Amino acid sequence: MAKDEVNDIVKSGYVLMIDNQRMFGNLNELKWSFIEKFGFNTEYRINLTKSETLKLLKETAEKRFSMYDCFICVIASYGSKDGIYGKDDEVISLDTITSLFSQNKCPSLKGKPKIFLIEAVQRGDKVPSSDPSSSPTVSEADFLISYATPEEMPWYFGFIFAVQHVFEVYSGKEDLVNMMTRVNKLPTKSYGDSKMQSPTLVSTLTKKVFFKPRRSGIFPFYDTAGEI
Repeated sequence: MAKDEVNDIVKSGYVLMIDNQRMFGNLNELKWSFIEKFGFNTEYRINLTKSETLKLLKETAEKRFSMYDCFICVIASYGSKDGIYGKDDEVISLDTITSLFSQNKCPSLKGKPKIFLIEAVQRGDKVPSSDPSSSPTVSEADFLISYATPEEMPWYFGFIFAVQHVFEVYSGKEDLVNMMTRVNKLPTKSYGDSKMQSPTLVSTLTKKVFFKPRRSGIFPFYDTAGEI
């Protein structure tokens, strides 16, 4: 990572992607962006139970990240503001997920950006039991969490789609927080205000994080001359 007191220039990364609701949060395009555009080492898993998800997260946290500039965890699942659901409908709180990557449990990520991009699609039978006051929290530095809890909608208007588009178009030009602000706006603009809530964004990053792409974008889903 570049020695800079203000900026982190990310040239390498490890990405863990968990896709438990493939109809609504198709991660394939985002996966190939991480692989082809950024050259990140990317692991992709589908349809995991709560116990399988926790086992995978714990095993990932035990890896040595000394060769990487950042860690990114992307999860698309059913869920609510309480957390995400495994395919067995058992809930995993967001705090449980992020705490596994604290500096005590994952020391090789100390001082490096730890990025969590999570889409928890609300399902009708689960929404009434959710706690609307719940929100992501983190007490350590160098975390960024973006947590979307939309109602069911076409995947091409969703949070994952917005992340993929913004990363393709704006990486290398804007820092991560600015890009995630664009992500917050894009699904609402495209789909309307009735069902899409802006994702919750929590950042304790200590520097501006820039992804350094190794090629230009190839997925111009939107007219980038317009306001996003």
